[in-house]
Amino acid sequence: MVIISLFILSCFGIGDASVPNPTGFATRTSYLVNGNPDTTYPLPPECKPVYFWGMVRHGARIPDEDDVLDWENRLPDIRVRILDSWLNGNSLITEDTLEYIDLWRFNITVEDAEQLTEAGWFEHMTQGQRWRSRLGDFFDPDKTEVRSSRKDRCIDSGRAYTTGLFGTESDYYVDDHIARFWDFCPKYEETVDNNEATYEQVRILDDMVMGSIQSDFQTTTGVLLDKDELVSVWSICRYETAWNKANLSPWCNLFNETSLEAFEYREDLGYYYGKSYPYNITLESVQPVWEDLISRLDEVKLGAPVQNSTVFIFSHSSAANPFMSTLGLYKDPEILTAQDWPAKDRLWKSSKIGSFATNFILIVADCEEEDNLNAGDKQDTNYKIFLFHQEKQIPFPSGLEYLDQFIQEYGFWADIDFDENCAV
Repeated sequence: MVIISLFILSCFGIGDASVPNPTGFATRTSYLVNGNPDTTYPLPPECKPVYFWGMVRHGARIPDEDDVLDWENRLPDIRVRILDSWLNGNSLITEDTLEYIDLWRFNITVEDAEQLTEAGWFEHMTQGQRWRSRLGDFFDPDKTEVRSSRKDRCIDSGRAYTTGLFGTESDYYVDDHIARFWDFCPKYEETVDNNEATYEQVRILDDMVMGSIQSDFQTTTGVLLDKDELVSVWSICRYETAWNKANLSPWCNLFNETSLEAFEYREDLGYYYGKSYPYNITLESVQPVWEDLISRLDEVKLGAPVQNSTVFIFSHSSAANPFMSTLGLYKDPEILTAQDWPAKDRLWKSSKIGSFATNFILIVADCEEEDNLNAGDKQDTNYKIFLFHQEKQIPFPSGLEYLDQFIQEYGFWADIDFDENCAV
């Protein structure tokens, strides 16, 4: 496995890591702006954990090969144009930003594509450390099951997480049917993911905002870029920020806040339509995760010790987004459209809910006080279930509290006929 360590020039125009600015970075936002540093016991004092289940997105990574090649083809030329514009007196960028761009060199290869970075390892290792601090000896490496997508960035994220949890890496196995369920659903891939009509709202938003982004960028830098070039600069801005543990990349200084927010809403619309509520098949494709989860919770409900009391799935945003949607989380009252821009109060804001290393944790706990327990009379209703997102407890949309209620409310996802629904 390869963990990419990147040298990011950090002495020019980069903010204090304690005051990160995630505005406009969407799904490539550093997890360090979302994680919960509080390591106190996360459950009510009368509750003891009996089962811990987590779906976890990989950490900060290098983009895919197409994006790396795009950067290689575009960014060095854009850099030169920005420097020439400054020399000609047509630029408003600060000296710190200018010096960073002057010293900046493209140093990523296609061999690095999609690999986890050192910052991504850190995001997961520290998550594991914090959960260990919160729940202590509940975690047992011999009762922990780690499943992963086949992609290295997910496998390495699991290695980092369990290193933080146990001080050493846990064994894992690849289970793409669970971690990459969408790959096995042709109807989703054909009618949603690979269907240009899915992303019509993104194209409408481009017509609304891209001219302003272009004009504002030219005002700041003196350089006129086309849409694809602007997207490349925004892309390196947000990736570098994530690689540098939420310290703002000086590339981001070339945009104003409105432009960054427009880019974020552009991506949010794409993920919303492609991986969330608008299409039923998107949510129905999550059935393999639910079938596995509900079967395990049915076993937990019986009260006997289970083989693995801690279970992880290390996956992708393509799993985390539809999974959170099946839970009913962050569902806006009306379907989002380009016309809603700037939609500042929207619930579906991926920089908050879907950053790198996004995680959903379910903890089943026995919450009956010991004074009220008599041997042999433990009831299913003693078991409560708690939902954590980004390591913070959040309520279920319906307000449910008990494991029985959870199974009753969400069990229908497990009962969907996956093969029939996904057939084209």
